[in-house]
Amino acid sequence: DLTQMELSGNPRILSPPQEVVDAGPPACFTFLKALHVAEETKKCSIRSMGLLLVPHGLIHSVSGLREVEMDSNAIANIGELIGHLTALIFLSARHNRIESVHPNICRCLALQQLLLDDNRMTR
Repeated sequence: DLTQMELSGNPRILSPPQEVVDAGPPACFTFLKALHVAEETKKCSIRSMGLLLVPHGLIHSVSGLREVEMDSNAIANIGELIGHLTALIFLSARHNRIESVHPNICRCLALQQLLLDDNRMTR
């Protein structure tokens, strides 16, 4: 079992995000395993990981991603990089702190379900 992982002093690491690294080796392993499963299945579940942002590693590491579930985190917005997920058909980001969704989500032409319940959106 992995008992120690040191990644400090590596500002260019995109994956796992700093908040996952700060949560310790088990959280890092869970996150990296989710990305590995996503590469195989094109489905990624990163629920309840304390995420503050949509992970860049998710967007840049997994091509052809079709489903993303990132419920119950602390994500404040869905940024412009979401537009890179052009094969995305399902996105659930329930129970976060989302205040805005970047217009680039319109590039996700295959998107059929967008679930954003219980966030902080006002318009």
